[in-house]
Amino acid sequence: MKKKLIGSMLFSISLTLMADVWAKTTIPGNASKEDCDLTTRELNSWFQYNEVTKKGRVDPANSYKFDDETLCNFYKWGAQMFLWVTNPVGNSFVFDGPGFFDVVHSGNGFSFQKNSSTIQNNSFGVRNLSPGPIDSTGQAGGGGVLLSQEDSLTYYGMSVNNIFAYYLTGQKKGNFDVSPIAFNFPTTFEGLEEVSQYVKRYFPSVHLRDKEALAIEIKTSWVDAMTVDDISRYLIITANVPFYNREKPEIWPLYNFTVTKELALVGLHVVGSVNGHPELVWSTFEHVNNAPDNSYTYTNTMNKTVSVAYDSSGDWTFMETGGENKGIIFEFQSIDKETQYIIGKETNDGKNRHNIQNVDLVRLDPWGGLPNGSRSVGEEDRISNATQLI
Repeated sequence: MKKKLIGSMLFSISLTLMADVWAKTTIPGNASKEDCDLTTRELNSWFQYNEVTKKGRVDPANSYKFDDETLCNFYKWGAQMFLWVTNPVGNSFVFDGPGFFDVVHSGNGFSFQKNSSTIQNNSFGVRNLSPGPIDSTGQAGGGGVLLSQEDSLTYYGMSVNNIFAYYLTGQKKGNFDVSPIAFNFPTTFEGLEEVSQYVKRYFPSVHLRDKEALAIEIKTSWVDAMTVDDISRYLIITANVPFYNREKPEIWPLYNFTVTKELALVGLHVVGSVNGHPELVWSTFEHVNNAPDNSYTYTNTMNKTVSVAYDSSGDWTFMETGGENKGIIFEFQSIDKETQYIIGKETNDGKNRHNIQNVDLVRLDPWGGLPNGSRSVGEEDRISNATQLI
């Protein structure tokens, strides 16, 4: 990839247009589009019949034709993938439909569970929850448990598409040992054809959907839909989640059964293989009502740098109205590794535990750009993350 300074470039497309005027997080109306502009014609081309329509069918980005000449191409890849995986299909969405598998705990590892578009088959857990009453993935990295301002636990799920699942199945069995995709997910049409031939030979009844997407992994985060301001503003799904007894303020025991809830999507992380990159690339999307933006700068249409101050007025899922930007986030609770209970962390004196409570969050890098004063993007960075809004 050519070296290119991205700075405070903003990238806005239909994702934010869907937010309408109620959105707490807004895009500056005079932001420069010089570095990355998505024309109406190009956006229309993502949709079936070449027209943007509500709940209209969106095709996945063609990952084996991916061009990494500019980071703009990556932003567009991520945006199109987001629109694709959140497409309605059957009674659910593409990432929860027959072209995808849920990733669940299995022994000391994970296994793929075939999705169905006609039955409820989701099991979501809190962060770092091990197998037990619920076969879910939870969320890796640390043991902190996130509680919304309306006291909803944050639940996590993971799913992969058919190319990801069947490639990894064949790879672990040694079926690709003497091929160019022996150690990496397919990134070219030729690699995709190898996976297709493997599936045709060993799973003749399987129809591979949307193959041009190559290997895709989806991570999602959710809160109880009963706790959000307006359910119509969210993507909603039904899932089994773990049950905790909340009688004690500093410890919530985990019970050996699950409950069924409607959940509202607050974050989606799309990961995929693309042409020219042996590593997987990824893009993260957040709901506009999650948390206020940290102060940031952007370039306007007059090529001037504009500063936007931190503002937490309004109702947020993970920040109290008017909450302070403290810079450091303290996690008041975590998962106990042995019991799997949610427990308050010890106080500074080590004699007591904090009560389990919500945590105030701030979106540190609102637009996924490089912070001011940081180095430029170069070969060593490959393609970096971009945070965009649902």
